[in-house]
Amino acid sequence: MGIGRQRLSAASGDKWQLDLSARRRSGTSECAAHFDALRSGARAIDGIDALLRHVVGMAAQSCLRTISIYEFGAPRPQLTDIHAVPAHRRIAAIAGRVRDAQREGGVAAEFLIAGINGMRIAGRGDADRASLSV
Repeated sequence: MGIGRQRLSAASGDKWQLDLSARRRSGTSECAAHFDALRSGARAIDGIDALLRHVVGMAAQSCLRTISIYEFGAPRPQLTDIHAVPAHRRIAAIAGRVRDAQREGGVAAEFLIAGINGMRIAGRGDADRASLSV
């Protein structure tokens, strides 16, 4: 078809706005997949396991949020705004499932280790200390 990235952005006019729109769609889609995974399984730990398996399964694919962190370092304000709403929703959903799993007695040490690894990546993405602390 011959539509490359340069040709597409030239046709759309504003490459930055096209990029922001793609990041919004990607964030919404990924959050939906995370929420579906968290709600799966009979126990909360099963949902957490499904979420982590989903993340691992998708790890080799591009993530626009991660790319923007690597590309721009500290996120630009527009990117921060785009990522903030899904991030807060995801945090609330995961925290709720972790509390459920704790009540059910199902939180494993491996889950905490995975969280530590995520904190390392987030720290490289300029996450502040408060967001990485308990």
